[in-house]
Amino acid sequence: MELSPREKVLLIATHLAVGSSDASHLCTFCGGGEHKDKGFSVTRVDKIQVAYKCHRDKCGKSGYVFLNGGGGEETVVPSFQPCPYRGMTSNFEYDDLVYLDNKYGLNLDYVIKAGWVKAQQPSGSFNIVMPVWGPTGKLRGHVVRRVLDHDKKEVRTYKIEPEPWLCWYRTSGADIVVVEDQISALKAAAFTTSVALLGTHLSLEKLTEIQIASKGNIYLAFDKDASKSSIEYFQKYRAICPNLYVILLQKDLKNMDYGDIMKLGEPFINVRDVPRITDKANSGTA
Repeated sequence: MELSPREKVLLIATHLAVGSSDASHLCTFCGGGEHKDKGFSVTRVDKIQVAYKCHRDKCGKSGYVFLNGGGGEETVVPSFQPCPYRGMTSNFEYDDLVYLDNKYGLNLDYVIKAGWVKAQQPSGSFNIVMPVWGPTGKLRGHVVRRVLDHDKKEVRTYKIEPEPWLCWYRTSGADIVVVEDQISALKAAAFTTSVALLGTHLSLEKLTEIQIASKGNIYLAFDKDASKSSIEYFQKYRAICPNLYVILLQKDLKNMDYGDIMKLGEPFINVRDVPRITDKANSGTA
């Protein structure tokens, strides 16, 4: 017999520690829609209570269930409770930084300024702990993400503030590039101000925060598999946000080198001088 959506929520929650979230699953109600978007978050509120939320506009199911029974669809999610990250961390070793550089084209200066550190995990796993920053530099929580090629993709969230779940990397750029994840945002920060949605859900609350901070244009640069979502948001919000634009990517931003990113045009015209980790290694200055 197939599990019910509620039972699937509980199954996802079995591996979560109290206070932690996992947002890397297909919605147990809508299945992720036509494009199989993995935007379904499950939070272990306490020992018996589990909250869930689908971040697809066309679904939006939310509520909570109990491990001992009860709860149900469309029930009200409990009021916000801080869920700080309490895991042990350490600074990246040089080989870790070189790996991030080789895989994503990241650079030492930006990784350090973003406050990223390494989670102390069993041997063979590589999890990075990334602070989530507000537009004024206020810490909103953390995201823990696996990055090794052979690791199953896993993203966990730890919120400490009831503010919009966005991560800002502020520069002097007037334009704002809106991407899905923090790795893409850090790449975009080499050109202008960037913000990570930490998913593909762009609510009016999130857009309002972005509009307030904007001094130029706002560009949606979602991953290739979410191009349809970015176009839908453009159509939905264009009337209230006339400086909103869409950049359709043939390759995810986090997987592009700086030269290819510059070919996209505005707002990626002027790249800052951000030395690559491997450049330092080759010059003997690392």
